[in-house]
Amino acid sequence: MVIGGLGWIKFCEKLKLSTDGVLLLGILIALSAGAASVSYSTANVILFGLVPWFMLWAITIGCLCDDQENPLPWKKLLLHSTSFLILLGCFAWIKLSGIIVAGTIAAYPFLYILLKRKKFSRSIG
Repeated sequence: MVIGGLGWIKFCEKLKLSTDGVLLLGILIALSAGAASVSYSTANVILFGLVPWFMLWAITIGCLCDDQENPLPWKKLLLHSTSFLILLGCFAWIKLSGIIVAGTIAAYPFLYILLKRKKFSRSIG
């Protein structure tokens, strides 16, 4: 749970939330999940710990794909993306309902690229 908590803090930093925002978010999550955490299964705890790190990885892949100044070599991008998607597929192995979260996280790099390109094409036209 500590690794998951650190991951969520890192994710909030990546989103550039203020310290007050992170504190408020932490309090809200703790109030809603605090008492229920005793009944969580091991699979839920594992997914809680993995989700923020995979979300950060998805953001990183999206940014790497879109970086025009320093294009990532295709072999490295293919290896990075393939390992990301294979490990993300393990969410279903850990817990079947984790596939819903995995699908959402997997879609992020593609949506990031599509939205950036759409914004770029609007600025040209």
